Amino acid sequence: MKARTLEIIFSAFLFLFATSCASNKGKSARITSMDDLHGKRIGVTMGTTHDEYATNAFPDAEILRLESVTDLTAALNSGQADVIILDGALADLLCTTTPQLSMLEPNIYYEPFGIGFHDQSLRDEFNIFLASIRSSGLLKEIIDRWSKSDMSAEMPAIDYGEKVGELTIGTDPLLFPFTFIKDGMNEGIDIEMMSRFCASKQMVPKFVTMPFSSLIAAVTTGKVDAIASSITITAERKKNVIFSDSYYDSYASAVIYSEPEDKNWLDGKVLGVLTGSAQDIFATATYTDSKVLRYDNVDQMVLALHDNVCNAVMLDYYATTAFLKEHEGYVILRDSVKVDSICVISSFGNERLINKFNHFLSEFVSSGERDTLVDKWIFNNQTVTAPDIPNSGDDGVLVIGTTGEAFPFSYVINGNLAGFDVEMVERFAASINKKPVFQAYTFSGLIAAVMTHKVDMATNHIMPTAERKQKVLYSDPYLTSNTCIIVPKEDVTGGHKTWVDNIKESFYNNIIKEKRYMMILNGLKNTLIISLLSIIFGTLFGGVVCAMRMSKNKILKGIAAVYISLLRGIPQVVLLMIMFYVVFASIGISGITVAIITFSLNFAAYVSEMFRTAIESIDRGQMEAGVAMGFSKVQTFVNIIFPQALTRVLPVYKGEFISLVKMTSIVGYIAVQDLTKMGDIIRSRTFDAFFPLIFVAAIYFLIAWLLTLFVNMIEVKASPRRKTK
Repeated sequence: MKARTLEIIFSAFLFLFATSCASNKGKSARITSMDDLHGKRIGVTMGTTHDEYATNAFPDAEILRLESVTDLTAALNSGQADVIILDGALADLLCTTTPQLSMLEPNIYYEPFGIGFHDQSLRDEFNIFLASIRSSGLLKEIIDRWSKSDMSAEMPAIDYGEKVGELTIGTDPLLFPFTFIKDGMNEGIDIEMMSRFCASKQMVPKFVTMPFSSLIAAVTTGKVDAIASSITITAERKKNVIFSDSYYDSYASAVIYSEPEDKNWLDGKVLGVLTGSAQDIFATATYTDSKVLRYDNVDQMVLALHDNVCNAVMLDYYATTAFLKEHEGYVILRDSVKVDSICVISSFGNERLINKFNHFLSEFVSSGERDTLVDKWIFNNQTVTAPDIPNSGDDGVLVIGTTGEAFPFSYVINGNLAGFDVEMVERFAASINKKPVFQAYTFSGLIAAVMTHKVDMATNHIMPTAERKQKVLYSDPYLTSNTCIIVPKEDVTGGHKTWVDNIKESFYNNIIKEKRYMMILNGLKNTLIISLLSIIFGTLFGGVVCAMRMSKNKILKGIAAVYISLLRGIPQVVLLMIMFYVVFASIGISGITVAIITFSLNFAAYVSEMFRTAIESIDRGQMEAGVAMGFSKVQTFVNIIFPQALTRVLPVYKGEFISLVKMTSIVGYIAVQDLTKMGDIIRSRTFDAFFPLIFVAAIYFLIAWLLTLFVNMIEVKASPRRKTK
């Protein structure tokens, strides 16, 4: 009773805490001027003059000190910060390219930018160089070149002469247009200016990347010769750093997340979005009076909308077009909430591949081929067939990650991957003479697959977000799309179909149409292979671990105990992803093999303890009696102890390996197309939220039932008592 009371109190506390957090988020008064920032959350880059200004000007505010401008925009977009303070040039860029951001105050205070040096003589030489490029107009040319918001500028060729030395320059490459990385190279105003200065001295620049907050310490201690990253010259910094003359006059600016005037569309309502999507970030920051529910795929959102769990969902225009073709009971509430780009992604270091794709993309768009594919896959998808694209594959293989669940961009038709993204990337692969090989992942797994080099690139209707840009490399956009809000029609009617008719229609659409039963069979095959081999290997290895656990050797016993505790303590899905993305990341083995190894190891940990408990439950006197009768210890164990232990362990063993079969449903996280994954792919294509789930559940039940019957037969044969019944 006491424990129950404590549980109720603790639950009430959590509820009140969550309610308090929810009620406080986004409830502050609207910010219209700098005077409104008192008591607010202000985001700044750590160690900058913006940090110092916010701390002194708003002592009652909560200052969020972050490492980069990317972190600042992410905090603003997610609602963690009410306002961010940054350089005016960058603020202009953000407000130009991101419609939901607006300038609160463009000119907070003046900021002269300079280059910091460790050596005064080098500083003096730079000042002479700076004066010459200012008078010649080259400095203005450099600034104008890199101030383009589309990042289309190219670094000019610079002749370094005989290269008599090297100049080490510290920089934070997250401060466009001054310092940033493009195509794997450092570029920007500061980069070109310092490169030209080095060329004037016949030295080669060596740019060292580091956080902005570390730059001052690096040049002060001589770790680098100079620092260049739009650094503001201040009296405090002059005490430690030898600054050049100012090469750029800027102003600090404040940026806020601006809410649309008709934001009250969804006030108090429930809005569904895809987890981690651009719509997720936008909805969380914009519709602060709405409850945002996150789903892993579109069909889950459809189910929630159908069941009135949410009042509306957010999808981009192209996915909305495909959705409304399949569902007559829904309409678009708003068709232009925000605009997003759609890109392919690759890992940092694969800039050459992305450059090739960008080159292909420019021709793909200018030739009109992209628009043809849009009409074909998105607006005309009912009659579409996947084309056969000639490809010699002479230059190797291009491994491409996708989900196969993003209709009409990437989905399965007649057992094959198809869609706009799939054909586009196949055409790109043909243009570079590489054979495309597709691997299916969950959407969240695509980022990890790219980062760990499991795939060369990924395409799945992917929209850039600030957080993702820190992890993966984005191509130029191949499409831009409006976000739409979809709601049910108020006068939706159920029609006159009977429940039998509905079942027949669902069975045809999900199983028969486009030979989708083949997908189920292929998924079932993978599920059975993983399950049965994991049971066999796990049982055998479990016996070995059990023997170690019961050994008199303390080392073997300790190793077994640690192994059992470790494997039983790590969640299966976490262990599976560690094995795939970390342990076997550099080894080219399939996801099925990794799954078998992982489940075998995990199953062995549980089986070993079952075996040990069953064996120890047998009276020790029976072992002694067997030895006394002339049997060896091994013979006694095989003929006397093991048969009795087997009858005791089978009921528990049966439940454990049935749990293992059901647990294999998580292998979709590592790109294995098992039974569950195939069901998800079918749902993403048909938008039927019910039938594929029920059908897959029925198959799992059938597998479990058959395996239970099989083990029951073994129990009957192993147990003399059950034989006589």
